[in-house]
Amino acid sequence: DIPFGAFMLGFDFHLTEDGVKLIEINTNAGGLAVTHSLVDESDGPVKDAQKRLLEHVFVEQLQKEFSTGVEYFGTPDRALHHVAIVDEKVTEQLLYPEMVVFAELLRNKGIEVSIVSPEDITIDDDGRLWTATSPHVIDFLYNRLTDFRLKEASNKHIREAAMAQTVVLSPHPAAYARIADKRILVTLGKELRSRAARGEVPKGYANIIPRTIFMSEKSTEEWIGARKKWVFKPPAGNGSK
Repeated sequence: DIPFGAFMLGFDFHLTEDGVKLIEINTNAGGLAVTHSLVDESDGPVKDAQKRLLEHVFVEQLQKEFSTGVEYFGTPDRALHHVAIVDEKVTEQLLYPEMVVFAELLRNKGIEVSIVSPEDITIDDDGRLWTATSPHVIDFLYNRLTDFRLKEASNKHIREAAMAQTVVLSPHPAAYARIADKRILVTLGKELRSRAARGEVPKGYANIIPRTIFMSEKSTEEWIGARKKWVFKPPAGNGSK
């Protein structure tokens, strides 16, 4: 177990006639800087307010996550020199402009930042991660990959470094397993309904998660007949139908 692992969560809601419905929890949430990245380049109160929000939410929480991680590793004196933001084919990502904004904010704090794809990262004999353009080892790896458990061969070196505790990786696969695995919605929905019935949470919480079940609860024939009434989600990874 680890005491860190997801410094920025996202909660996806659908708006319905019956109120908001929580349909997903994300450990590698994107979108915080989208508005900021699309705003006019001229200075103004809106842009200034957005930048202050980003600096508080993103920079401060990242630094806090790093401190928690190195304390857990037993190296609390380790300084944060180099942050790498990683995603598959990173420059082709829809939210690549957001990563550029995050990098700028960190650099303004004196922190070196690389925006990279997994193949741009190497691992040395001591299990430390590097990028070819940096003289510093990667201290904090901001993980935007959708291979949440790092099972793909292309991400093997990242998983090895996380297990060797040579890098603070966030979101961490363990955090994904505890928070964002879609199967958790089944348990969470039941728990909220139970607590609402006992008056421990507001009654509206009872139905905030739509009815969520495992596919094993119905036969193949039943699912074929009812397929247009359900959203099908894989337990791990991304994508739904």
